[in-house]
Amino acid sequence: MKNILKNTIVAGLLISATALPNMLHAQNNALVSLSGSLAGNAGGSDFTGFPYNSTYNCLLANQGPTTIPANVLRIHLIVPPAFEFVSPYVGLPSGWTYEIENAQSAFLVNMTDPLETIGIADPANPTGFVEFSVPIRTIASTPQVTFIWNVERTVNAGFMNWSVPFQNPGNAGYGYTTVGTTPLSISFRNFTANADAGCQVKLSWNVSSERNTEKYVVERGTNGTAFTAIAEVKKLNNEDENAYTFVDQKPLNAHNFYRIRQVGTDMKAGVTKVEQVKMNCLEDRIAIYPNPATDVVYVKGITDKGKIRIYNLVGQLVIEKDVENTQEAVSLASLVQGAYQLQVFAGDKSVFHTKLVKK
Repeated sequence: MKNILKNTIVAGLLISATALPNMLHAQNNALVSLSGSLAGNAGGSDFTGFPYNSTYNCLLANQGPTTIPANVLRIHLIVPPAFEFVSPYVGLPSGWTYEIENAQSAFLVNMTDPLETIGIADPANPTGFVEFSVPIRTIASTPQVTFIWNVERTVNAGFMNWSVPFQNPGNAGYGYTTVGTTPLSISFRNFTANADAGCQVKLSWNVSSERNTEKYVVERGTNGTAFTAIAEVKKLNNEDENAYTFVDQKPLNAHNFYRIRQVGTDMKAGVTKVEQVKMNCLEDRIAIYPNPATDVVYVKGITDKGKIRIYNLVGQLVIEKDVENTQEAVSLASLVQGAYQLQVFAGDKSVFHTKLVKK
């Protein structure tokens, strides 16, 4: 979704400009853009029925040359009466708050983190973008109606002299959605995901109605928006409320987003809310010693072949060593005294990093 929305923004959708003082109160131009969509289960932003847990996805970008300070702007999202916003918002970006004004109106407020200008020095982690997947639910059927997104100024006395795109038609956007008339055939009672001491994740869910249910599909993703099926669980066929569990024995060593999708014999589907679990198992096993070090530093607990890399404080690679064993000795003879960053890579993925001091 992020790449699609970024391409849309770059193409010029919903871009507006206004004068925005920087932190020294000099005048600069700000370009703020916002795009939105609903994650429908019938294609695009449309839904087959209700109740259905989904997300309102939007992407905010600061395309101007000026960093926008915290607590200056907010995003206002509005859904039609056939939908409602729900909480909690798992995976809410750092520095932002999620506020439900009423069932059909919610705000995302930039409270603590300034929004930098767009930078693509690292294409995998560009700056200037904030992506949101706000939890929503269909609660009734509806013919085609609109959902709305808008950028607004916050009411914060400490920043009354600041301006952002506000009450400007270029900032407001809308899309169309429909919700089918047939109620979905399952009622999820709850869904939880918890990590255990063995670096596994246990998923549990309860259902009170399994009419036309064939099976359950366990889905996992890395961002709360895109998911991949990792397992299937058969229906129990009990008459009363049914309880299910599944253990993900190989979770990602990062943020794991889970949901359960019900697959029906009537070709309809229901889905749970999204639960998030962050794993640091590889990092917990890897360690270095001694630190500070004089001539040699040892890296232990390595489970995959890869590389050990040491960078100086300006990001220059100063040492690189291939990983062949579970413990590796790295000579520091070529380094001057000072602080460095040591990283362990499995393939092209960083699985461990820490500060290293050469004395």
